Amino acid sequence: MRQALESGACRLLVLDLARLDFCDSSGLHELLHARANPRHVPLVLAAPSPRFVRLLELAGAEGVFVLAGGVQSAIDYHRLESAWQRQLDQEKPGEDAQEPGGTP
Repeated sequence: MRQALESGACRLLVLDLARLDFCDSSGLHELLHARANPRHVPLVLAAPSPRFVRLLELAGAEGVFVLAGGVQSAIDYHRLESAWQRQLDQEKPGEDAQEPGGTP
């Protein structure tokens, strides 16, 4: 995981948790560290179990990660979010704003 993030070639990291049977505070620490990567690579956790989601809740980290039902859902989410962000970046602030006293 760290190698993928540090390589610079990774634009999205999806971790498939479908077969994850156990995760403790050490595993959660690694995930938090990965999420805070200096390259700002999005991290999506796919197919987390109810037990894992409960771990996030107990640790107060339930809102920290993007959770997806599966790997394809994670990829689709990232594509939509990226497209939305590109659209926002293209819009200029105040483009639709009217001058005070102007007419519609």
